[in-house]
Amino acid sequence: MGQIIDEIKHMYERDLQKKEEPSEHIQALKSQIQELKKKVQEPKTTRDFTKLKGEYYLLKEQNRYLMKRLDLLG
Repeated sequence: MGQIIDEIKHMYERDLQKKEEPSEHIQALKSQIQELKKKVQEPKTTRDFTKLKGEYYLLKEQNRYLMKRLDLLG
């Protein structure tokens, strides 16, 4: 994602240096990126991400526990 953003920035800056109007496609991509950055900063998104990380950790630990029990049984 970071590499894509850098490429878009480079294309946008190149258009500005040529004194050309940035293409509509680049403008649309840039606005979408700005919206995604804002959405990531929202507390709800951060809270959901943290919740998913916690659930992933619990599932990972449960899997580790079950694998140990399986080893002990057989």
